[in-house]
Amino acid sequence: MKQFVPLILALALAAGGCIPSREVTSEEVRRAWYLESDPWPQAAPMPLHMGEKRLPSRWVFQYDKSLIWATVKTVRAIDALEAGDVGDEVVFAIAPEHAELVADELVKLRHSVESLREIAEAAGKNDPGAWADGLADALVEVEKISRVAAADGSSSRSGNPAAWTTGPIVQMLAGFLNDESNGRLLAELGHPEKAALREVLAHVVLRLGFATANKNVAPSVAEGIIEAMGSAEEPARLHGTLKAMLVEALPAAAPAPADDEITRMISRVLKFTPPALRVLEAFVRQWDKMESLAIEFRRLGEEKVVAITFRVQPGRFASIAGLYPMQPELRFHHSCRVTVLPKRPSTNETVVLLEPLDGGAAEVRFNGLGWGLVRLLAIPIDNAAVRGVRVWSGQTNPGYEATTVTLLMEATGSAGDSRRMIVFHDVKELQAARQSPGLARQAVRKRLSFNYLTPHRIYEYQRDSTDGSERPK
Repeated sequence: MKQFVPLILALALAAGGCIPSREVTSEEVRRAWYLESDPWPQAAPMPLHMGEKRLPSRWVFQYDKSLIWATVKTVRAIDALEAGDVGDEVVFAIAPEHAELVADELVKLRHSVESLREIAEAAGKNDPGAWADGLADALVEVEKISRVAAADGSSSRSGNPAAWTTGPIVQMLAGFLNDESNGRLLAELGHPEKAALREVLAHVVLRLGFATANKNVAPSVAEGIIEAMGSAEEPARLHGTLKAMLVEALPAAAPAPADDEITRMISRVLKFTPPALRVLEAFVRQWDKMESLAIEFRRLGEEKVVAITFRVQPGRFASIAGLYPMQPELRFHHSCRVTVLPKRPSTNETVVLLEPLDGGAAEVRFNGLGWGLVRLLAIPIDNAAVRGVRVWSGQTNPGYEATTVTLLMEATGSAGDSRRMIVFHDVKELQAARQSPGLARQAVRKRLSFNYLTPHRIYEYQRDSTDGSERPK
Protein backbone atom coordinates (compact mmCIF):
# COMPACT_ATOMS: atom_id res chain seq x y z
CA MET A 1 0.00 0.00 0.00
CA LYS A 2 2.90 2.41 0.53
CA GLN A 3 3.29 3.00 -3.19
CA PHE A 4 -0.29 4.34 -3.32
CA VAL A 5 0.13 6.89 -0.53
CA PRO A 6 1.20 9.78 -2.82
CA LEU A 7 -1.77 9.09 -5.10
CA ILE A 8 -4.18 9.03 -2.15
CA LEU A 9 -2.67 12.27 -0.93
CA ALA A 10 -2.99 13.92 -4.34
CA LEU A 11 -6.65 12.91 -4.72
CA ALA A 12 -7.44 14.20 -1.24
CA LEU A 13 -5.73 17.49 -2.07
CA ALA A 14 -7.58 17.78 -5.36
CA ALA A 15 -10.90 17.26 -3.60
CA GLY A 16 -10.02 19.88 -1.01
CA GLY A 17 -8.85 22.39 -3.57
CA CYS A 18 -5.30 22.99 -2.34
CA ILE A 19 -2.84 22.15 0.36
CA PRO A 20 -2.56 24.62 3.28
CA SER A 21 0.53 26.82 3.11
CA ARG A 22 1.98 29.93 4.70
CA GLU A 23 4.85 32.30 4.19
CA VAL A 24 8.09 31.70 6.06
CA THR A 25 10.87 34.07 7.01
CA SER A 26 14.52 33.66 6.13
CA GLU A 27 15.23 33.08 9.84
CA GLU A 28 12.75 30.16 9.95
CA VAL A 29 14.44 28.63 6.91
CA ARG A 30 17.88 29.10 8.45
CA ARG A 31 16.86 27.36 11.68
CA ALA A 32 15.16 24.46 9.86
CA TRP A 33 17.63 23.84 7.01
CA TYR A 34 20.96 23.09 8.63
CA LEU A 35 23.52 20.56 7.46
CA GLU A 36 25.79 18.72 9.85
CA SER A 37 29.51 18.90 9.13
CA ASP A 38 30.86 15.63 7.74
CA PRO A 39 33.22 14.08 10.32
CA TRP A 40 34.49 11.37 7.95
CA PRO A 41 37.67 13.13 6.73
CA GLN A 42 38.89 13.75 10.30
CA ALA A 43 37.71 10.42 11.74
CA ALA A 44 40.20 7.60 12.30
CA PRO A 45 39.60 3.97 11.21
CA MET A 46 37.87 1.96 13.95
CA PRO A 47 38.67 -1.78 13.88
CA LEU A 48 35.93 -4.05 15.23
CA HIS A 49 36.45 -6.81 17.78
CA MET A 50 35.09 -10.24 18.63
CA GLY A 51 36.85 -11.34 21.78
CA GLU A 52 40.56 -11.29 21.04
CA LYS A 53 39.94 -11.30 17.33
CA ARG A 54 40.48 -7.97 15.58
CA LEU A 55 38.24 -7.38 12.58
CA PRO A 56 39.03 -4.87 9.81
CA SER A 57 37.54 -1.38 9.78
CA ARG A 58 36.81 -1.44 6.02
CA TRP A 59 34.74 -4.16 4.27
CA VAL A 60 34.66 -4.05 0.46
CA PHE A 61 32.25 -5.97 -1.79
CA GLN A 62 33.16 -5.94 -5.49
CA TYR A 63 31.15 -6.88 -8.56
CA ASP A 64 32.62 -9.82 -10.47
CA LYS A 65 30.78 -11.21 -13.48
CA SER A 66 32.46 -14.60 -13.08
CA LEU A 67 30.69 -16.91 -10.65
CA ILE A 68 33.83 -19.04 -10.29
CA TRP A 69 36.20 -16.16 -9.60
CA ALA A 70 33.74 -14.48 -7.23
CA THR A 71 33.57 -17.70 -5.21
CA VAL A 72 37.37 -18.10 -5.19
CA LYS A 73 37.95 -14.50 -4.08
CA THR A 74 35.34 -14.75 -1.35
CA VAL A 75 36.75 -18.03 0.01
CA ARG A 76 40.23 -16.49 0.10
CA ALA A 77 38.87 -13.44 1.92
CA ILE A 78 37.00 -15.62 4.45
CA ASP A 79 40.16 -17.68 5.08
CA ALA A 80 42.18 -14.50 5.64
CA LEU A 81 39.48 -13.11 7.91
CA GLU A 82 39.40 -16.28 10.02
CA ALA A 83 43.19 -16.31 10.23
CA GLY A 84 43.22 -12.68 11.34
CA ASP A 85 45.42 -11.80 8.35
CA VAL A 86 43.50 -8.96 6.66
CA GLY A 87 44.79 -5.72 8.22
CA ASP A 88 42.40 -2.79 8.01
CA GLU A 89 40.60 -3.95 4.84
CA VAL A 90 39.01 -7.15 3.57
CA VAL A 91 37.70 -7.53 0.02
CA PHE A 92 34.95 -9.92 -1.14
CA ALA A 93 33.48 -10.49 -4.59
CA ILE A 94 29.83 -11.06 -5.45
CA ALA A 95 28.68 -12.38 -8.81
CA PRO A 96 25.25 -11.43 -10.19
CA GLU A 97 24.13 -15.03 -9.62
CA HIS A 98 25.06 -14.67 -5.92
CA ALA A 99 23.38 -11.35 -5.29
CA GLU A 100 19.73 -12.38 -4.98
CA LEU A 101 20.46 -15.08 -2.41
CA VAL A 102 22.72 -12.76 -0.41
CA ALA A 103 19.89 -10.19 -0.39
CA ASP A 104 17.42 -12.85 0.79
CA GLU A 105 19.75 -13.73 3.68
CA LEU A 106 19.96 -10.04 4.61
CA VAL A 107 16.15 -10.01 4.83
CA LYS A 108 16.28 -12.92 7.31
CA LEU A 109 18.92 -11.08 9.33
CA ARG A 110 16.77 -7.93 9.38
CA HIS A 111 13.72 -9.92 10.47
CA SER A 112 15.73 -11.29 13.39
CA VAL A 113 16.59 -7.78 14.54
CA GLU A 114 13.06 -6.49 13.96
CA SER A 115 11.68 -9.31 16.10
CA LEU A 116 13.44 -7.67 19.04
CA ARG A 117 10.96 -4.80 18.81
CA GLU A 118 8.07 -7.21 19.40
CA ILE A 119 10.10 -8.89 22.14
CA ALA A 120 10.67 -5.56 23.88
CA GLU A 121 6.94 -4.77 23.69
CA ALA A 122 6.05 -8.14 25.19
CA ALA A 123 8.64 -7.74 27.95
CA GLY A 124 7.20 -4.33 28.76
CA LYS A 125 3.76 -5.89 29.15
CA ASN A 126 5.20 -8.62 31.40
CA ASP A 127 4.05 -11.37 29.02
CA PRO A 128 6.66 -14.20 29.14
CA GLY A 129 4.81 -16.32 26.56
CA ALA A 130 4.71 -13.51 23.98
CA TRP A 131 8.33 -12.60 24.76
CA ALA A 132 9.40 -16.22 24.19
CA ASP A 133 7.35 -16.37 20.97
CA GLY A 134 9.19 -13.39 19.50
CA LEU A 135 12.62 -14.52 20.59
CA ALA A 136 12.00 -18.05 19.25
CA ASP A 137 10.99 -16.50 15.90
CA ALA A 138 14.26 -14.56 15.78
CA LEU A 139 16.32 -17.66 16.60
CA VAL A 140 14.59 -19.69 13.88
CA GLU A 141 15.67 -17.00 11.38
CA VAL A 142 19.21 -17.28 12.78
CA GLU A 143 19.23 -21.01 12.16
CA LYS A 144 17.99 -20.55 8.59
CA ILE A 145 20.83 -18.10 7.93
CA SER A 146 23.48 -20.34 9.48
CA ARG A 147 22.45 -23.37 7.39
CA VAL A 148 22.49 -21.48 4.10
CA ALA A 149 25.59 -19.37 4.71
CA ALA A 150 27.68 -21.55 7.03
CA ALA A 151 31.39 -21.90 6.33
CA ASP A 152 33.53 -23.68 8.93
CA GLY A 153 36.93 -22.29 7.95
CA SER A 154 38.26 -25.59 6.59
CA SER A 155 38.81 -26.75 3.04
CA SER A 156 35.47 -28.55 3.20
CA ARG A 157 32.79 -25.90 3.55
CA SER A 158 29.14 -26.43 4.35
CA GLY A 159 26.17 -24.35 3.29
CA ASN A 160 25.46 -22.73 -0.06
CA PRO A 161 28.54 -21.15 -1.77
CA ALA A 162 26.34 -18.40 -3.20
CA ALA A 163 25.58 -17.18 0.34
CA TRP A 164 28.99 -17.52 1.97
CA THR A 165 29.35 -13.72 1.86
CA THR A 166 26.55 -13.51 4.43
CA GLY A 167 28.82 -15.01 7.09
CA PRO A 168 31.31 -12.11 7.01
CA ILE A 169 28.41 -9.62 6.95
CA VAL A 170 27.12 -11.23 10.15
CA GLN A 171 30.61 -10.98 11.69
CA MET A 172 30.78 -7.32 10.69
CA LEU A 173 27.38 -6.59 12.29
CA ALA A 174 28.20 -8.61 15.43
CA GLY A 175 31.55 -6.84 15.77
CA PHE A 176 29.91 -3.43 15.49
CA LEU A 177 27.22 -4.27 18.06
CA ASN A 178 29.86 -5.78 20.35
CA ASP A 179 31.84 -2.54 20.22
CA GLU A 180 28.62 -0.60 20.86
CA SER A 181 28.28 -2.56 24.11
CA ASN A 182 31.96 -1.99 25.01
CA GLY A 183 32.66 -5.68 24.49
CA ARG A 184 29.89 -6.95 26.77
CA LEU A 185 27.69 -8.44 24.06
CA LEU A 186 30.01 -11.37 23.28
CA ALA A 187 31.92 -11.42 26.57
CA GLU A 188 30.37 -14.70 27.76
CA LEU A 189 30.59 -16.58 24.48
CA GLY A 190 33.94 -18.05 25.46
CA HIS A 191 36.13 -17.64 22.39
CA PRO A 192 34.00 -15.70 19.86
CA GLU A 193 36.98 -15.45 17.53
CA LYS A 194 36.72 -19.24 17.09
CA ALA A 195 32.92 -19.52 17.18
CA ALA A 196 30.83 -20.67 14.25
CA LEU A 197 28.32 -18.37 12.59
CA ARG A 198 25.38 -19.95 14.43
CA GLU A 199 26.98 -19.40 17.84
CA VAL A 200 27.89 -15.76 17.23
CA LEU A 201 24.54 -14.70 15.78
CA ALA A 202 22.45 -16.75 18.23
CA HIS A 203 24.39 -15.34 21.17
CA VAL A 204 23.84 -11.77 19.90
CA VAL A 205 20.09 -12.35 19.57
CA LEU A 206 19.81 -14.12 22.94
CA ARG A 207 21.78 -11.45 24.77
CA LEU A 208 19.74 -8.64 23.25
CA GLY A 209 16.48 -10.56 23.72
CA PHE A 210 17.07 -11.20 27.42
CA ALA A 211 18.18 -7.57 27.84
CA THR A 212 14.72 -6.41 26.71
CA ALA A 213 13.42 -8.13 29.86
CA ASN A 214 16.28 -6.62 31.92
CA LYS A 215 17.81 -10.08 32.33
CA ASN A 216 21.12 -11.78 31.57
CA VAL A 217 21.09 -15.06 29.67
CA ALA A 218 23.02 -17.76 31.53
CA PRO A 219 25.85 -19.42 29.52
CA SER A 220 24.31 -22.87 30.12
CA VAL A 221 20.96 -21.67 28.71
CA ALA A 222 22.65 -20.22 25.64
CA GLU A 223 24.62 -23.43 25.07
CA GLY A 224 21.48 -25.58 25.35
CA ILE A 225 19.53 -23.42 22.92
CA ILE A 226 22.36 -23.32 20.38
CA GLU A 227 22.73 -27.11 20.63
CA ALA A 228 18.99 -27.55 20.02
CA MET A 229 19.22 -25.29 16.98
CA GLY A 230 22.09 -27.20 15.44
CA SER A 231 20.56 -30.64 16.03
CA ALA A 232 17.09 -29.84 14.65
CA GLU A 233 16.18 -31.59 11.40
CA GLU A 234 14.21 -28.60 10.08
CA PRO A 235 14.53 -24.98 11.32
CA ALA A 236 10.78 -24.44 10.83
CA ARG A 237 10.08 -27.08 13.51
CA LEU A 238 12.29 -25.39 16.09
CA HIS A 239 9.84 -22.78 17.31
CA GLY A 240 7.94 -24.82 19.89
CA THR A 241 11.10 -26.33 21.39
CA LEU A 242 12.84 -22.98 21.68
CA LYS A 243 9.79 -21.25 23.13
CA ALA A 244 9.49 -23.88 25.88
CA MET A 245 13.18 -23.53 26.75
CA LEU A 246 12.93 -19.73 26.87
CA VAL A 247 9.77 -19.69 29.02
CA GLU A 248 11.53 -21.98 31.50
CA ALA A 249 14.77 -19.97 31.49
CA LEU A 250 13.36 -16.47 31.93
CA PRO A 251 12.25 -16.63 35.61
CA ALA A 252 15.59 -18.09 36.69
CA ALA A 253 17.68 -15.60 34.70
CA ALA A 254 19.74 -13.16 36.74
CA PRO A 255 18.69 -9.48 36.59
CA ALA A 256 20.81 -7.25 34.39
CA PRO A 257 22.93 -4.71 36.29
CA ALA A 258 21.53 -1.19 36.53
CA ASP A 259 24.37 0.11 34.32
CA ASP A 260 24.13 -2.70 31.75
CA GLU A 261 25.53 -1.48 28.42
CA ILE A 262 23.45 -3.95 26.43
CA THR A 263 20.14 -2.88 27.97
CA ARG A 264 20.99 0.73 27.18
CA MET A 265 21.86 -0.03 23.54
CA ILE A 266 18.58 -1.85 22.72
CA SER A 267 16.79 1.25 21.44
CA ARG A 268 19.76 2.16 19.23
CA VAL A 269 19.85 -1.36 17.77
CA LEU A 270 16.13 -1.27 16.95
CA LYS A 271 16.38 2.16 15.36
CA PHE A 272 19.61 1.95 13.38
CA THR A 273 20.18 -1.66 12.30
CA PRO A 274 16.98 -2.53 10.31
CA PRO A 275 17.15 0.57 8.04
CA ALA A 276 20.87 -0.01 7.48
CA LEU A 277 20.18 -3.61 6.42
CA ARG A 278 17.35 -2.40 4.14
CA VAL A 279 19.75 -0.03 2.37
CA LEU A 280 22.38 -2.75 2.00
CA GLU A 281 19.76 -5.14 0.65
CA ALA A 282 18.55 -2.53 -1.86
CA PHE A 283 22.04 -2.12 -3.33
CA VAL A 284 22.68 -5.88 -3.44
CA ARG A 285 19.40 -6.43 -5.33
CA GLN A 286 20.72 -4.01 -7.97
CA TRP A 287 24.12 -5.67 -8.10
CA ASP A 288 24.09 -5.87 -11.90
CA LYS A 289 24.37 -2.04 -11.87
CA MET A 290 27.14 -1.83 -9.27
CA GLU A 291 30.94 -1.80 -9.40
CA SER A 292 31.62 -1.93 -5.68
CA LEU A 293 30.28 -1.15 -2.22
CA ALA A 294 32.49 -0.46 0.79
CA ILE A 295 31.40 -0.23 4.43
CA GLU A 296 33.81 1.55 6.74
CA PHE A 297 33.79 2.13 10.49
CA ARG A 298 35.50 5.20 11.92
CA ARG A 299 35.64 7.12 15.17
CA LEU A 300 35.99 10.83 15.90
CA GLY A 301 36.43 11.32 19.62
CA GLU A 302 33.55 9.47 21.27
CA GLU A 303 31.39 9.53 18.15
CA LYS A 304 31.16 6.50 15.88
CA VAL A 305 30.86 6.98 12.13
CA VAL A 306 29.72 4.45 9.54
CA ALA A 307 30.40 5.26 5.88
CA ILE A 308 29.07 3.46 2.82
CA THR A 309 30.94 4.31 -0.37
CA PHE A 310 29.61 2.87 -3.60
CA ARG A 311 30.37 3.06 -7.28
CA VAL A 312 27.69 2.54 -9.91
CA GLN A 313 28.57 1.39 -13.41
CA PRO A 314 29.00 4.22 -15.98
CA GLY A 315 25.73 5.41 -17.51
CA ARG A 316 23.59 3.59 -14.93
CA PHE A 317 22.03 4.49 -11.60
CA ALA A 318 20.99 2.69 -8.43
CA SER A 319 17.92 3.76 -6.49
CA ILE A 320 16.32 3.32 -3.08
CA ALA A 321 12.58 3.55 -2.48
CA GLY A 322 10.02 2.31 0.02
CA LEU A 323 12.08 2.74 3.20
CA TYR A 324 9.28 4.82 4.76
CA PRO A 325 5.77 5.99 3.74
CA MET A 326 5.64 8.52 0.88
CA GLN A 327 9.39 8.34 0.34
CA PRO A 328 10.37 9.72 -3.07
CA GLU A 329 12.95 7.81 -5.07
CA LEU A 330 16.59 8.34 -4.08
CA ARG A 331 18.73 7.92 -7.18
CA PHE A 332 22.53 7.56 -7.17
CA HIS A 333 24.90 8.05 -10.11
CA HIS A 334 28.57 7.07 -10.44
CA SER A 335 30.07 7.36 -6.96
CA CYS A 336 28.90 8.64 -3.59
CA ARG A 337 29.86 8.39 0.07
CA VAL A 338 26.99 8.06 2.52
CA THR A 339 28.13 8.90 6.05
CA VAL A 340 25.91 7.72 8.88
CA LEU A 341 26.10 9.13 12.39
CA PRO A 342 24.08 6.54 14.34
CA LYS A 343 23.34 8.82 17.28
CA ARG A 344 23.71 12.58 17.60
CA PRO A 345 23.99 13.24 21.36
CA SER A 346 22.24 16.62 21.15
CA THR A 347 19.11 15.45 19.30
CA ASN A 348 19.12 11.61 19.57
CA GLU A 349 18.72 11.51 15.78
CA THR A 350 20.38 9.31 13.22
CA VAL A 351 22.00 11.65 10.69
CA VAL A 352 22.90 10.66 7.13
CA LEU A 353 25.16 12.86 4.98
CA LEU A 354 25.62 12.35 1.24
CA GLU A 355 28.82 13.40 -0.49
CA PRO A 356 29.03 12.88 -4.29
CA LEU A 357 32.49 11.76 -5.41
CA ASP A 358 34.28 12.06 -8.76
CA GLY A 359 31.33 13.69 -10.52
CA GLY A 360 28.70 11.47 -8.92
CA ALA A 361 25.25 12.60 -7.82
CA ALA A 362 22.58 11.78 -5.27
CA GLU A 363 19.10 12.91 -6.32
CA VAL A 364 15.58 12.97 -5.00
CA ARG A 365 13.13 12.15 -7.81
CA PHE A 366 9.38 12.71 -7.46
CA ASN A 367 8.41 10.19 -10.12
CA GLY A 368 5.16 8.38 -10.83
CA LEU A 369 1.51 9.33 -11.25
CA GLY A 370 0.94 10.09 -7.57
CA TRP A 371 3.79 12.55 -7.21
CA GLY A 372 2.94 13.99 -10.65
CA LEU A 373 -0.54 14.89 -9.40
CA VAL A 374 0.91 16.37 -6.22
CA ARG A 375 3.16 18.62 -8.30
CA LEU A 376 0.37 19.56 -10.67
CA LEU A 377 -2.47 20.18 -8.21
CA ALA A 378 -0.92 21.02 -4.88
CA ILE A 379 2.79 21.75 -4.47
CA PRO A 380 5.41 23.16 -6.87
CA ILE A 381 7.82 20.46 -5.73
CA ASP A 382 11.22 20.13 -7.40
CA ASN A 383 13.56 17.28 -8.15
CA ALA A 384 16.66 18.00 -6.14
CA ALA A 385 20.10 16.95 -5.03
CA VAL A 386 19.81 15.37 -1.59
CA ARG A 387 22.42 16.57 0.89
CA GLY A 388 21.35 15.00 4.13
CA VAL A 389 18.72 13.01 6.00
CA ARG A 390 17.79 13.21 9.69
CA VAL A 391 15.79 10.39 11.29
CA TRP A 392 14.24 10.32 14.73
CA SER A 393 12.10 7.48 16.04
CA GLY A 394 10.79 6.47 19.41
CA GLN A 395 7.79 6.50 21.71
CA THR A 396 6.29 9.93 22.31
CA ASN A 397 3.87 8.48 24.89
CA PRO A 398 3.18 4.92 26.08
CA GLY A 399 1.48 3.08 23.24
CA TYR A 400 2.43 5.69 20.63
CA GLU A 401 5.29 5.25 18.19
CA ALA A 402 6.60 8.14 16.11
CA THR A 403 9.07 8.50 13.27
CA THR A 404 10.27 11.78 11.79
CA VAL A 405 12.29 11.78 8.56
CA THR A 406 13.76 15.07 7.30
CA LEU A 407 15.28 15.41 3.82
CA LEU A 408 17.63 18.34 3.19
CA MET A 409 17.81 19.11 -0.52
CA GLU A 410 19.03 21.62 -3.06
CA ALA A 411 16.71 22.10 -6.04
CA THR A 412 18.43 21.46 -9.36
CA GLY A 413 18.30 24.30 -11.88
CA SER A 414 16.79 26.70 -9.37
CA ALA A 415 17.52 30.42 -9.60
CA GLY A 416 18.29 32.03 -6.26
CA ASP A 417 18.04 30.16 -2.98
CA SER A 418 18.03 26.43 -3.81
CA ARG A 419 17.33 25.11 -0.29
CA ARG A 420 14.37 22.76 0.00
CA MET A 421 13.27 20.50 2.85
CA ILE A 422 10.71 17.71 3.26
CA VAL A 423 9.61 16.49 6.68
CA PHE A 424 7.56 13.30 7.12
CA HIS A 425 6.11 12.75 10.59
CA ASP A 426 4.40 9.41 11.15
CA VAL A 427 2.66 8.68 14.48
CA LYS A 428 0.98 5.35 15.24
CA GLU A 429 -1.18 4.39 18.20
CA LEU A 430 -0.46 0.71 18.79
CA GLN A 431 -2.12 -2.22 20.43
CA ALA A 432 -0.85 -5.76 20.81
CA ALA A 433 -2.46 -8.43 18.64
CA ARG A 434 -1.67 -12.10 19.26
CA GLN A 435 -0.99 -14.39 16.37
CA SER A 436 0.54 -17.84 16.18
CA PRO A 437 3.45 -17.90 16.51
CA GLY A 438 4.57 -14.56 17.90
CA LEU A 439 3.18 -11.22 18.92
CA ALA A 440 2.38 -8.51 16.42
CA ARG A 441 1.70 -4.88 17.16
CA GLN A 442 -1.21 -3.47 15.22
CA ALA A 443 -1.68 0.23 14.49
CA VAL A 444 -5.23 1.26 15.40
CA ARG A 445 -4.79 4.95 14.56
CA LYS A 446 -2.27 6.69 12.33
CA ARG A 447 -1.36 10.31 11.74
CA LEU A 448 0.90 11.18 8.83
CA SER A 449 2.05 14.74 8.27
CA PHE A 450 3.97 16.01 5.28
CA ASN A 451 5.69 19.41 5.17
CA TYR A 452 7.53 20.91 2.21
CA LEU A 453 9.68 23.94 2.90
CA THR A 454 10.95 26.39 0.28
CA PRO A 455 12.87 29.63 0.96
CA HIS A 456 9.60 31.58 0.95
CA ARG A 457 6.77 29.20 1.76
CA ILE A 458 5.92 26.06 3.72
CA TYR A 459 3.22 23.61 2.60
CA GLU A 460 1.64 21.53 5.37
CA TYR A 461 -0.56 18.46 5.08
CA GLN A 462 -1.85 16.02 7.67
CA ARG A 463 -3.88 12.83 7.31
CA ASP A 464 -5.47 10.80 10.09
CA SER A 465 -6.71 7.26 9.60
CA THR A 466 -8.67 5.06 11.99
CA ASP A 467 -9.91 1.57 11.07
CA GLY A 468 -9.22 2.28 7.42
CA SER A 469 -10.95 5.67 7.28
CA GLU A 470 -8.95 8.74 6.33
CA ARG A 471 -9.55 12.34 7.33
CA PRO A 472 -7.40 15.05 5.70
CA LYS A 473 -6.72 18.02 7.97
